[in-house]
Amino acid sequence: MSASAWVRESIGTYLGNATAVRDYRVQLRGNRAVILWAVYLAVLIGFGMLTYSSAASRSMMSVVEAQASLKDFYSEVLNLLSAAIALVAPALTATAIVAERQRKSLDLVFSAPVTPKYYLIGKMISSYRYVWMLLVLSLPVTAACVVLGGAVWSEVLTSYALISLQGLIYTSLALFFSTLAQKPVGAIVWSYISVFIYVWFISGIGMGLAEARHFSFSSGAVGEMPFVVCLSAFQITDVASTYTVIAGYHVPNWILTALFALLFVRLMLLAGSSALSPYGSWETKSLRLHSLAYAFLLSIGLASLIGPLLTSPGSMSSGSPIRVDQFAGSGLIWLLTSLILVLPFITCYGVDLERKYWPDGVFDIRRMLMATPSGGLPFLLALVLAVAAGLVVDSIWTPSLIGAATPAYLYFGLAFVFAAWSVGRLASAFNNGLRYARTLHFAILVLVLFLPLPLLAIADPFGMSSSGSSVWDLYVLRPALMSNDGTGQAWLTGTVLLVVGAALVYWERSMAKKKNWGIEPSYG
Repeated sequence: MSASAWVRESIGTYLGNATAVRDYRVQLRGNRAVILWAVYLAVLIGFGMLTYSSAASRSMMSVVEAQASLKDFYSEVLNLLSAAIALVAPALTATAIVAERQRKSLDLVFSAPVTPKYYLIGKMISSYRYVWMLLVLSLPVTAACVVLGGAVWSEVLTSYALISLQGLIYTSLALFFSTLAQKPVGAIVWSYISVFIYVWFISGIGMGLAEARHFSFSSGAVGEMPFVVCLSAFQITDVASTYTVIAGYHVPNWILTALFALLFVRLMLLAGSSALSPYGSWETKSLRLHSLAYAFLLSIGLASLIGPLLTSPGSMSSGSPIRVDQFAGSGLIWLLTSLILVLPFITCYGVDLERKYWPDGVFDIRRMLMATPSGGLPFLLALVLAVAAGLVVDSIWTPSLIGAATPAYLYFGLAFVFAAWSVGRLASAFNNGLRYARTLHFAILVLVLFLPLPLLAIADPFGMSSSGSSVWDLYVLRPALMSNDGTGQAWLTGTVLLVVGAALVYWERSMAKKKNWGIEPSYG
């Protein structure tokens, strides 16, 4: 294919997508869309009026207090917009593919010369159109904020761009889970869970970076900050004007955020295309290769941004290499926990769906790019090693986050994914179906990783970050919570996870032999 033909095809995929045109006509058929938009606008205007009345209710206030009240009014309006996008975007997209599957129309669609990527892009455009409609309808309220002096148009446009990028990320997440689910309810539940975990995870990273720089969001952020803070849904007004210094140039963070969002969406489209494609498709191989490359580049990017912050004179860890090393190791652990959304889809197997999900062995590095069950563990281990490789490469030109604790945390990371993988294998061995195994796997991970936190906090509220022995030693992610050097805890917990994982794999193999399924075929 020539370059001009490729350009024309790419433009047609996004601007003249037949799926998006069809959905656009269906969405605007009848009065339902107009009524919903009218209700949304009424709620937004009512919220704005109540918020402004509350801010202006005091009869006596200084000019400084009045300006602060107007800025608070503007912030609350944008927070409402962010919450509305987080609630609406997944609901609009979660049933896009699963509804077609229930109508038995997917086979008819792909019998035409339509690729999964083309089809998914059309569905994403259809849903993302609604996100922008919500933003456009809110302009009268934000315009009032500008007129009253609570914001300027440059801040409004930048904030709208950041909110729309978050909506694009939510849309791509929900579209991916829509390709995997067999029923609309499951797609909606998984989509909202993924959005919640994404918001929680990104907000935690943003607040952690702010703490490392002794930065207060309440003071208003104008200056250098890692672009990750712009991905936090409810701090848009504080970080919209921040920038990142790259090669001596001040690059606005909204540009880096847009680049991250586009790469994230591309990964989700590849994941959805892989789910809709048969065994051995190039979409699946491309997804696995892109995932490894993204993990490597993400590690380099985050280390390049975080390293200077932690080693700068004003940071909380300046002059303390152990603290920097500890921070990097903790970051690796929390990054691994974000995999719980996709782990069930990588590790579990079953015979109730397509052949590519059938059990084909335990460990086969040759099938790592094929997305079969035997390639799950090699792929997960490769992801951890790709992150570690990114840290090593980054240490060549920036303040290194690598130190004496690095081997311990790398060992813990490999042991963690092995144990998590073994849980999925055991859940699949019950032979109650692939969907049951995925749900059980996810439930066990949530039960182990998140449920103990409030219970342990009640039992020992001051021992979470202490270096001494406490009931927190029973928690899987204890090495990430220790305020001092946690290498010993990382080695110990990693060893325990390896032993537990090996026991679960032995149990799974015993159950598989008793089932005598007569499968585990060779795919050639």
